[in-house]
Amino acid sequence: MNKYSFAISIFALLVSALSLFNAWRANKKAEFRSINLLRLEVLSTYHELESRLLTIKLRAESLISGNSEFYKENSKIDLEFKQEAETLGGLASKLLDEYRKTLCIDKNSVEKLPEKELIVMQRKLISCKHFLLLESESIVKAIEKLSDKVQRIKK
Repeated sequence: MNKYSFAISIFALLVSALSLFNAWRANKKAEFRSINLLRLEVLSTYHELESRLLTIKLRAESLISGNSEFYKENSKIDLEFKQEAETLGGLASKLLDEYRKTLCIDKNSVEKLPEKELIVMQRKLISCKHFLLLESESIVKAIEKLSDKVQRIKK
């Protein structure tokens, strides 16, 4: 009886050690997944904002190039509208350049960052996102107003 109880207690000890190891391994996998999720979130937010700024820049540029005939025909208005469109394009371009320079994020650099730095970068992106959305929204509104003015004068 004594031999059996000793064998049973050893077996129970091995089973509990194995379950403890499995719990530890599952915790590590979950931690790894959460870090990867954080990395993906940082990259997607960065690219979302970059694409928004690029779109605004292109809209301003198309306002200039799309109405070049109009500008030539109306030389008096030409200077005013063209300068305003170029200013808006320059603003959007400057915003985009500053954004890229300030954060300079790429997939390789994000994959190498530890969790704490990822969290800091995520917070930076969130605060940057609020500022950029406000700033870019004002540029978009100005582009739309200018485009409306051009359309009204064309008619």
